[in-house]
Amino acid sequence: MSHFDNFERTYGPPVSCEKVDADTIRAYQGLLPEELLDHWQQVGWCAYGEGLLWFVNPQQLEDPVDDWLQTESGRPLVFLRTAFAHLYLWYDGYVYSLDVQTGSLSQVTEDIKLFFSILCGEKIQEKILRLQLYREAMQRLGPPSQDECYAFVPALPLGGPGTADTVQRVKLREHLAILAQLVLG
Repeated sequence: MSHFDNFERTYGPPVSCEKVDADTIRAYQGLLPEELLDHWQQVGWCAYGEGLLWFVNPQQLEDPVDDWLQTESGRPLVFLRTAFAHLYLWYDGYVYSLDVQTGSLSQVTEDIKLFFSILCGEKIQEKILRLQLYREAMQRLGPPSQDECYAFVPALPLGGPGTADTVQRVKLREHLAILAQLVLG
């Protein structure tokens, strides 16, 4: 039984998968949990829940994460993100949640299996993942692609209402950079 069985039952099969080569897997050994690397090796970097959640290449989001976080040692590695650009990072043996709408960084757990179980909870789906809002936006805009996310226009830090009719599809990296400037100053 895979650590991701419940996750896949909740969010459906992976889509838009990008194969992860053996050199990349080796490069992250010791830096990310083995369960996560095993999943990458078996499935790749994929979307789940029709684009609600994306397993990502941490290297692709290094620069945007640097805009958000300054660490004394090591590098936080993004391994999962939501359609609304909420980031999940592995750093110093823990999963962290970075809410890019508020700049809030929260330690979630050191147990990667527990983390994926937590993501299946209804309260997390509604409050953090914004599942209902995602469904409304997806119906109007289609799912975001691997390099896109949904953005509120105007942005929540600028007083935007955060309603489905204010959601647009935008480029992920650029959106993260803009929000970092708005939220962190």
